[in-house]
Amino acid sequence: MTLCAACTDHLERDLAEVDTTVEDLWTSIARQDVGAGSVGSTGHATASEPLNLHAMETGRTLSTILTGWCDVLGHTVREPVPASSVLLAQIREVRQQDWAPVLAQELREALNDCRRAMDRAAERVHIGTCGNVFEDATCTDSITAIQGQTHGRCRTCGHEVDIAEYRATRIADAWHVKAPLPRILRALKQGKHATLPMSRVEWWIKKGKLVPAEGNLYTAAAVMHAFWQTPSGRKVAPKNLGDLGRKAS
Repeated sequence: MTLCAACTDHLERDLAEVDTTVEDLWTSIARQDVGAGSVGSTGHATASEPLNLHAMETGRTLSTILTGWCDVLGHTVREPVPASSVLLAQIREVRQQDWAPVLAQELREALNDCRRAMDRAAERVHIGTCGNVFEDATCTDSITAIQGQTHGRCRTCGHEVDIAEYRATRIADAWHVKAPLPRILRALKQGKHATLPMSRVEWWIKKGKLVPAEGNLYTAAAVMHAFWQTPSGRKVAPKNLGDLGRKAS
């Protein structure tokens, strides 16, 4: 075999992602067309050149790569998504070709270029560390998502997560981890556990209802325990206030 099992898995995943990548790419292009700068009477653009031109170029490159290798395989296809489907369906034959490693590398680079073009066209936010077990190792890359999306993806292993569930799980895992108060409040809000104003929490500290775990460091467990002692917090508090981990998850 020209491609080993691991490299073939990589190629299969990349081919399977072409459909959503092309769809997201054209959505990004259409969204940016709305805000593109107009051309003045001098013939010069009144704003910087719209980034959607770069996105369109990356899309054309992706299409050329996929349709070109389909031609080599003996299939005439002129669109990237059908071409990726053909290559995926013929993966056993593809992996035996001497050009298979070139296809795999070109496709991975083209997909990354498309993603970078989309990143420039929309605000992408960091969700957290992946942690997915990938090829007998734990992936340490970041999960990111376009602002407003409900799911995030790791660019290294392709692992996809529901953002709300991911954050809730991370809070549960870090229930007793010491951290600065602003970080804890931000995590509790993102995990949809509670939205607590800093002024309110500082009042609990002043009244002795919330004490630091060490220095100026607190825990999410202590903050939520203080919240559950308030009138509004009692309405959502668990029956057993010691069972913080279950409430967090």
